Amino acid sequence: ACPLRADCVARQAGTPERYPVKTRRLKRGQRENALLLLRRGDAVYLVQRPPRGVWAALWSLLEFDSADAAQEAVAAWPGRGDWQPSVQHALTHFDWCLHPLRWHLPARARTPANLPAGRWCSMAEALALGLPAPVRRLLAE
Repeated sequence: ACPLRADCVARQAGTPERYPVKTRRLKRGQRENALLLLRRGDAVYLVQRPPRGVWAALWSLLEFDSADAAQEAVAAWPGRGDWQPSVQHALTHFDWCLHPLRWHLPARARTPANLPAGRWCSMAEALALGLPAPVRRLLAE
């Protein structure tokens, strides 16, 4: 029934069942990080990601290697925080589990000294920037 059977080399060799060859399925990687959604009044703190790599040049939340690292970073900060439900995000080559920590600084608190370069944005400004989909959802909640 194949329209290419007259030209099929595999059929002529008597081995059409050997084709197509299944390729080896690659195992998807897994990553896990904590995100810090830092708020002060109506503003949120965003950092721009590096120009190469995952979410290249997009604006995002502060990222930590683990929940413990995020908790350690905010331990001496004024304000309060709470862990949000984890977010599962599938990329082309790995699945990413993100653990968001919302931290609210008091309105008059200074920006913590150990923050990487970034900027405070109103929610409207933040949502107008190029943001990764899971970050956009977290901000919109």
